Amino acid sequence: MRVLFSSLAAMVLALFLTLPVAAEPPGTLEGRIVNGTNGGGPVAGLEVVLRPSSPEAGPDQRTAADKDGKFRFGGLSATAPFSYTLSTSYAGVEYKSQGVILGSGEELKQVELPVYEVTEDSSAIKSDLAHIVIEVDPKAQTLVVMEYQVLSNGGDKTYLGPVSSGSGKRETLRFPLPQDAVHLQPIDGLVADEVVALSKGPGFADSVPLQPGKREVAYSYMLDYNDRSYTFQRALPYPVGRINLLVSDVGAQVRAPGLTSQQTLDIEGRKFLLLSGEGLGPGQSIEVQLSGLPLGQGDAKGVADNLKLAAIGLPLAALGLALVFFLMKGRRPQMRLAPAAVPVDDEKARLLQALAELDDSYEAGRMPEAEYQRLRSERKQRLAELW
Repeated sequence: MRVLFSSLAAMVLALFLTLPVAAEPPGTLEGRIVNGTNGGGPVAGLEVVLRPSSPEAGPDQRTAADKDGKFRFGGLSATAPFSYTLSTSYAGVEYKSQGVILGSGEELKQVELPVYEVTEDSSAIKSDLAHIVIEVDPKAQTLVVMEYQVLSNGGDKTYLGPVSSGSGKRETLRFPLPQDAVHLQPIDGLVADEVVALSKGPGFADSVPLQPGKREVAYSYMLDYNDRSYTFQRALPYPVGRINLLVSDVGAQVRAPGLTSQQTLDIEGRKFLLLSGEGLGPGQSIEVQLSGLPLGQGDAKGVADNLKLAAIGLPLAALGLALVFFLMKGRRPQMRLAPAAVPVDDEKARLLQALAELDDSYEAGRMPEAEYQRLRSERKQRLAELW
């Protein structure tokens, strides 16, 4: 009897295993191209390109928008949280969507892809918020400066800057620098191939078109000083809503006309002098007068500037990031640190690189938000302990 029961059970199991498994239904992305400019032109017939984040999700696909700007992509994988990016070109500018995720079993997703008319009028451009962090390195007699800005295009057209006579590229967003600035290093929001020198005055420009909305940019550079006094001066190309100047407290006197001295901050065990201002107009300049600067022994001057970048640039980027977190009071800036020339066994460097990769994975749709927030919190906590 026991043998008979076992045989029957084996037969039932075999039949169950041979039954076809129901396949996940394919997913579909439906969307519409919308001209976000008041009175903008038609978008019918524009080509839309769909690019998966992984080859496992299939090849790129293309389709044309109908007379109402609508488009549809079917037969997409919905068995794993793949990410899809949509793009189209309008008036010579490419527009891309954020990563669109089709979750497991999700059969339909609705997407809107905005495009805009273009303009060369920069009157709608503003720097809503600017942080300038000046770190004094007495041994090398160097000021390492990190700037972080939240720029906005308050209009309803994509802004294109004037064409540079030197490079032939557009100077869309202008970033003037002090006259003797060296070792410019993009940190976030800038692509090296799209950066050009300003045709007039010291500084650089980003040639990427500025769509309506906000954009965050961060970069660093270095300034050498030869005596105990130094005047930092930088022009403001756009109106500034609020500016925060932070100078490492090394005993020097700091004076900045037009800015108000607020307090001394103790952040990550480092002391910084905070000066702030609001409502600065385009054409004005930030002038920071430093006196009583400490001097090194002199033998460190001019030695291995690339090594200085490795030794100073990475801590400044990390510290600047911590300062931005502090000043933004919980708002997470979308900053990603550029790779730096540091030893691979440096835990701080590995954590910074891990944070950058984590942000990239999340923005590409390759990671659920809950896991992203957990891992990011753990790495930030560890980084704070090290600093």
